[in-house]
Amino acid sequence: MITSMLGYSGSMLFSSPFGAGTGFFIGLLVLWTFIWKGLALWRASKEHSVVWFVILLVINTAGILEILYLYLFSKRAKKEHEHSGEQHDRANQIAVEDKSAAENKQL
Repeated sequence: MITSMLGYSGSMLFSSPFGAGTGFFIGLLVLWTFIWKGLALWRASKEHSVVWFVILLVINTAGILEILYLYLFSKRAKKEHEHSGEQHDRANQIAVEDKSAAENKQL
């Protein structure tokens, strides 16, 4: 009754101006954002990073900022990066030692 008074048909009330299926993609985007935001907020709270926690809570970037925080800016990500660098340095040192040992055998 109200929709007829306003001049809307039933199909117009629930349709999207962006086309069919838009609601499905928005739902996926919300789920995607919810998962990444939860992971990032959890890590920020575990690391006692109040500034990052507030930034991640207030700013919505469809998961982009959250992913960057998890893989680039968190303390754990920095430790993993440093650790992989140490492993790389050790592998290079072993390779140099093996090469010099092989050269000494040839002499």
